[in-house]
Amino acid sequence: MAAPTIETYSEKTLPAFTPMSWSLKEIRAAIPRKYFVRNMSRGLSYFARDLLMAIMIWSLAATIDPYFQRQETQDFLTPLGSELARWVAWGVYWWFQGLIFTGIWVIGHECGHGAFSDYKIINDVLGFVSQTDHTVDRLNFPLGHPHLSLDALLILEDLASSPS
Repeated sequence: MAAPTIETYSEKTLPAFTPMSWSLKEIRAAIPRKYFVRNMSRGLSYFARDLLMAIMIWSLAATIDPYFQRQETQDFLTPLGSELARWVAWGVYWWFQGLIFTGIWVIGHECGHGAFSDYKIINDVLGFVSQTDHTVDRLNFPLGHPHLSLDALLILEDLASSPS
C-alpha cells in the first residue's frame, strides 16, 4: 500500500480574494426593520433571566464538593473516581457559567454602544452593573472602544493584538 502524500501549505495555491458583490446598504435592507428597534423590556427580561440562571447554577455548584466528599459517593465511585467526577462536574459548571456570564457581558457591551435602550441613563447604569462584575473598566470604555472596533483585524493598529 502506498503512503499518503502530504501537501505543503502555500499562499500561492489560495484563491484570490474577491470582495462581496453586495453593499452594506443592501445587506441592511434585507434585514427586517423590526430587528433595528430597541426593546428595553425584552432586553431587561434577558438580563434578569441570565442573572437568575447564574444564581441557580452557582447554587448547584455549591453542592459539588460536599456531594463528592460524602462517604456514600466515594464508596460508590471509589475515592479516585469521586475525585475525577468532581473535577468533571466543576468543568461543566465553569463551561455553563462562562456561557451565562458571556451573555451578561454582551448586554453590558451593547449598553456601551447605546444599543440597549433609548435612555442613556439606563445604558450607563445597566452597562456599569453588568460589566463591573467582569472587571471591565466601564468608565474608560467610551474612550478606547471606538478605536478597538475600527481597528479590528488591522494587525498593526488593533488594540487586542500585539505583534512582535
